Amino acid sequence: MLHEDSAVLAFVLCIGATLEPVRAITQRPSVVLADPLCDPPCWNGITPGATSADEVYSILARTEGVDFGTLFERIRGDQTLQFSWFFSAPIPDSTGRIYFIGGEVAAITIGTYGSADVEEILGMLGPPAA
Repeated sequence: MLHEDSAVLAFVLCIGATLEPVRAITQRPSVVLADPLCDPPCWNGITPGATSADEVYSILARTEGVDFGTLFERIRGDQTLQFSWFFSAPIPDSTGRIYFIGGEVAAITIGTYGSADVEEILGMLGPPAA
């Protein structure tokens, strides 16, 4: 029994070791790092303080990797408070959220969960001011 368990474990480790280099070669960069449209805090043409909820909805509807079936809109009265969604493969990021105040984007968060590291982000944005 112990021999069989060891064989299964060795097989799983071997497959994992084989797939990791393939993933490293084929994985796309985080959408935070690969956005050709604008620099943070703007993302994908969505600019805090300038982009409306209707514009965000339209942009997300045509954005590759946004799993539009998971898009959730949080509303209070007639105001959109938040959009949230999941990314789909091949995008390595997990989730996205856009928050609104007064009908305009207030903040954008992207759940990178390992698809971008601190060094990459600081290299792109520079050191924090505070």
